[in-house]
Amino acid sequence: MLTGLNIQFKILSKDKMVWVSALFPIILAICIRLFAGDVVIEQSIGYVEGQLSSQQIMSLNQFCVLQSFKDRDTLEMYILSPNSDNIGILYNKQTDNYDFLLQGNELAVESEQLASLHNYLKDSSSFDALYLEAMTNDKDYLTTLLVTITVLMGLFLGSVFNAFNIVDEKEDGIDIVNQILPMSHITYIIQKSIIGFIGSFILGFITLIIVIGVNIPIVQTIILLLLGSVMSTLVGLYLGHYSSDQMVVIIMTKVVLLIFTFVPFIGFFIPNDLGWVKNLFYIVPSYAVFNGIWALVESQDTGIMMINSLFVLLYSVFASVIYWRIRRNKILN
Repeated sequence: MLTGLNIQFKILSKDKMVWVSALFPIILAICIRLFAGDVVIEQSIGYVEGQLSSQQIMSLNQFCVLQSFKDRDTLEMYILSPNSDNIGILYNKQTDNYDFLLQGNELAVESEQLASLHNYLKDSSSFDALYLEAMTNDKDYLTTLLVTITVLMGLFLGSVFNAFNIVDEKEDGIDIVNQILPMSHITYIIQKSIIGFIGSFILGFITLIIVIGVNIPIVQTIILLLLGSVMSTLVGLYLGHYSSDQMVVIIMTKVVLLIFTFVPFIGFFIPNDLGWVKNLFYIVPSYAVFNGIWALVESQDTGIMMINSLFVLLYSVFASVIYWRIRRNKILN
């Protein structure tokens, strides 16, 4: 098997289309990193000068990075800075309470932290007086979406490794020899999957590290990438099976990649109150991978990551069984 893999790697290394497909998500990730910055969340708190006492400032400095600003406008600019998870504090004279400024997409995640912050400021165990003023940052939101799609593309473009390898063997007549050789269907699938799996995982991992960095829940991230790579490998097997030559596999790869990225993109913008409609998008396997990556990039929610990883696992098992039956029936016929 090692000899066969070595031959496959040598054949693919000479294919320019494979190199273009492999480098595209990496180059895109580098561009995002250069022009949009690092998406690693860095927590700090800002306040308007004169609205916090020296004792409050001393207390806050114990658990966060504290920055002062001259007025509300400069504080708002600070809150809306890209790739940050900053919190702003404003003293409300009318209610004698403290208002909090957020970007608007972390309200549920930050509730416990804000409760503690409120207790620091008011010296009260009550959370009733807390007022959250949500602010929107479209640039940061779209950057997160672009990062998610880029990592998704990195994973699924790895499918070209085994897809092109299978098509190359068809064009050279090696596929006919493989059907004659005493090789089990499982052995053939494993042999053709290894190169696609390695390519998908490396592309997805490199892309993810470039745009996010290493400050991530590593175990959950590895599980999601591994399962996503398995799904990508299966896509490559299907592409190779139903493609007769390189021109066909190029066209089919473009179509599949468009579906696997565009459909989750549409499902993402469906309102949350139409949950049953959003759930329909799980018919497309890449939607679960997309949601898992989004949860990682946007909030590092490991619970959502694991739920979607389970969906990817179920898709992979189902697709593996179907492909095995298709391959067996082809040999028998």
